[in-house]
Amino acid sequence: MVGLYIEDLSDGNVIVKSNSEKSMIPASIMKALTSATALSIFDPEGTFRTPVTTTGAIRNGVIEGDIVISTIGDPTVESRHFPSKLGFADSVVKHLKGLHVTEIKGSVVIDEKGFKDESTPQGWLDEDITALYGAGLYASNFRDNHVVLKLPSKETVPVTPALKINVNPSKERLKVSRKRDTKVYEITGRIPSKGFASKYTNPAPGSAMRAEVLDRIRSAGIKISDDASGIKKGTRDLYVHHSPRVMDVLRSLMFRSDNMMAEGMLRSTLPGRTRDDAARRELEMWRGRGLDTDGVTVKDGSGLSRMDRMTPKFMAELLKWMACSDMRDEYTSLFPRAGMEGTMRRFLKGTPLEGRIAMKTGSMRGVQCFAGYKLDDNDKPTHVVVIMVNNFSVGRDKLRREISDMLLSTFDIDWVAFGQ
Repeated sequence: MVGLYIEDLSDGNVIVKSNSEKSMIPASIMKALTSATALSIFDPEGTFRTPVTTTGAIRNGVIEGDIVISTIGDPTVESRHFPSKLGFADSVVKHLKGLHVTEIKGSVVIDEKGFKDESTPQGWLDEDITALYGAGLYASNFRDNHVVLKLPSKETVPVTPALKINVNPSKERLKVSRKRDTKVYEITGRIPSKGFASKYTNPAPGSAMRAEVLDRIRSAGIKISDDASGIKKGTRDLYVHHSPRVMDVLRSLMFRSDNMMAEGMLRSTLPGRTRDDAARRELEMWRGRGLDTDGVTVKDGSGLSRMDRMTPKFMAELLKWMACSDMRDEYTSLFPRAGMEGTMRRFLKGTPLEGRIAMKTGSMRGVQCFAGYKLDDNDKPTHVVVIMVNNFSVGRDKLRREISDMLLSTFDIDWVAFGQ
């Protein structure tokens, strides 16, 4: 199944149209919808804010209560993709030192009550949930929700006390698995004599966050109990952690196709509500803008769900709406340039369309999709371009060459496609 839709923005002429109203699996071009929704709701300069407070009185350098971290689903805390924003735990300690705190009678408490539904999205496969691309979104997110498991010691990096590792040795090949929505890794098979260490998804990032903050506080010479005091009164602001700007998060997730951050952006559009609520609100917003959402199903913000569906025409109309809005420049800048950037860095490289096509890619088994724009010499969008292929059986490289040929031909460029 091939769905195509290419329209000239200057006059509305539809140059290519095929199966444009067929409902198809979008894969990661779903992130273009998520990003358009987020830009429509948030200030591009805005940030996620994670407040850290103390409870109880502070007397003579002693906090009578707890350190409370109120997490809101910020997907960027301690992310390696934003090095300038690292140092969350160190910032907490810095502010404690600024108050001359020497002892905390309570402990570090992670308050997640403002975030609902941490379940794995419908349509994610079992194989996704341990793979790094399948990191889930939680109220608390920490270090991209990745963890290194070490065997036979069962150590984890970062330290994550809530994560349980069951080892069942046998002569079989080593296998690492985790059932969805659990915090238990099952290790079966033969552990190499030199040991084993590999990175997987962390289903308990709040535990890792708490452990690191506790460790930093103790390393700074501040005495702290490991038992929460339960004191609720006397709340005092200690520190507010700010994420990168919304634009920076969107650009990072679009260029790298980061699933967890895309989930964070969708969920943040309707804070305190479920994923399904956010998806319903998203589609209601676009229907209100005149887009036909028949054939569109949103199960997540990333496109990793095999239950997501989208029509090429819907995506094209969304791209067109954004290109005609006052968010045009911000939105089009989120799409990687062909032959130059992100997941597009090899596509159309060395052709006249290098740098003149900006698209989000989407790929999974049997799926290859592209959605974005053709740009003029001033980087302004001249055409919307949507290409969706489902259930293909040829090699992906061959398919991508055929698509590049089609684009060169469509835009009347006399060129031998790269690689042929």
